[in-house]
Amino acid sequence: MGVLFLLLTIVACFICVIGLAAAAISGRTRVVKMLLAAALVWLIAYLALLLGTSLSSSEKVVPIGEAKAFCGFYLDCHLHVAVKETAKTGQIGDVKAEGEFFVVTLRFFNDARRAKISFHNVRVAILGPDGAVYERNEAAESELGEPGRRPFYIPIQPEGSFERAVVFDVPGNFGSGKLAVTEGGLVDNLVEALLIGDEDSLFHAPTYLEVPSADRSGSISERTGNTDDR
Repeated sequence: MGVLFLLLTIVACFICVIGLAAAAISGRTRVVKMLLAAALVWLIAYLALLLGTSLSSSEKVVPIGEAKAFCGFYLDCHLHVAVKETAKTGQIGDVKAEGEFFVVTLRFFNDARRAKISFHNVRVAILGPDGAVYERNEAAESELGEPGRRPFYIPIQPEGSFERAVVFDVPGNFGSGKLAVTEGGLVDNLVEALLIGDEDSLFHAPTYLEVPSADRSGSISERTGNTDDR
């Protein structure tokens, strides 16, 4: 529904601009004022609906094993991500943690039946019980054999998937947490900021992935990203 409202608003603005130009050229001042007033009322109503929907939204935490869907201003929601498993360790390869490494294995998948789709500009961070935010430790991830520059950019075959391990250096008393996973480029984010009901719209509450506490293991062996192009 948000997509339709946005498209309707864009079309209405385009028609209004044409009408304003024609009325201005023909000197029809009254028509210009009426069109400007109608456009202002429409935009105020749209903004009110956008902010009302966002401010009334509530934070969601997706349980482990279940997936978060990525939609946006396009009409499909075929890309998903889910937490598969977690682990803790004090050292990965030659990299030692300041606290301890929290390793989260994520499964990215595409449930489209025909289209090959890719994730773009994926950002992952973990939030602790106290609300502190911890970014990925890419040095530790490289010790696991994960590709460094674009670890999430893999074209996924229809109904295919791949796995990636993300690593965070967290305090030793870190329990369970929440994983923030977002994706999309600048244009996507700008459009989705104005999309009614979208997670990335202005002031909308986020959707997190549940990350339960993990047992500490002595070491985690090197691994590579697993792909499944069924």
